[in-house]
Amino acid sequence: MPKRTNEFQQIVAYIYSQIVPAGGRVTESAFLQEDGDGAQREVDVLVEHNVAGHDIKIAVECRDYTRDQNVEWIDNLIGKYSRLKVSQVVAISSSSFSDAAKTKAAKHNIEAITVNEALTTDWVNRIERWKGMMHSFTLMRISTLDAKGNVLTYSEVSPDGAEATHRDQDSEYMYNALKPFFMQHLSESMGKLLEAKIAERWQSYVDDPTPRWAEVVINKPGIKRYEKDMGIEKAVFGIGTFFHVGTAGDHFALKKHALSQIKIPLMKGDATFKIIADPQGNVVSFDTSDDA
Repeated sequence: MPKRTNEFQQIVAYIYSQIVPAGGRVTESAFLQEDGDGAQREVDVLVEHNVAGHDIKIAVECRDYTRDQNVEWIDNLIGKYSRLKVSQVVAISSSSFSDAAKTKAAKHNIEAITVNEALTTDWVNRIERWKGMMHSFTLMRISTLDAKGNVLTYSEVSPDGAEATHRDQDSEYMYNALKPFFMQHLSESMGKLLEAKIAERWQSYVDDPTPRWAEVVINKPGIKRYEKDMGIEKAVFGIGTFFHVGTAGDHFALKKHALSQIKIPLMKGDATFKIIADPQGNVVSFDTSDDA
């Protein structure tokens, strides 16, 4: 339980005055249940609100120290909230944070702010950032590789999914063979996996809604043509993961701009999300470079 200083009480009162009239709830020394063993963990201040049918929970942790906060406190919070379901963690300190602490906090959906910043934050606006946030997935690339990593076939899909450009005739053949497989066996399960991963760090995507790249790799797909094995070691599906606020029309206009102007050249490299599956479409592993 934190030391109940005057500054801490001011923070609670300030958040309360903003949130409660709008229909929210602010609880000091709230208890949340951990995933797994169900242990109860105390949260200094829990801010709760419902936005567009979604329950938003912001955990506020406070420290009244004279020295700058370093990575140690952030590490403690990362461990504590790895098994607690909250939308975001806000770490408030009476002193400033080291650069290393702020960098690590940002990577783990923790906002590190000072008391003065907490007392001037628009907490209602902070919560309402979730209101119109949506995301979607679009198949944008299909390629195949041999055992040495050489690209055998390659097809690009337009942002709206209506057209495909093929490197050669073999690429067109593989695209027509693999796209139905993706839609029937992978699309739904991949979407759910990506949604779950995004939900773990939702605030970071609200703050930075630029497109992410997901790469789904099928090892040893066993693809044949005219009953002859084509020597394909990997089938790779490239998926654009987009975040948007507003109507679907606004989203697709944003997506087209993002694809053509900003992100796609960068997404040709390492996958932000990488999913490995077997020839039947069952997921073997799922990694994300966003957690680095």
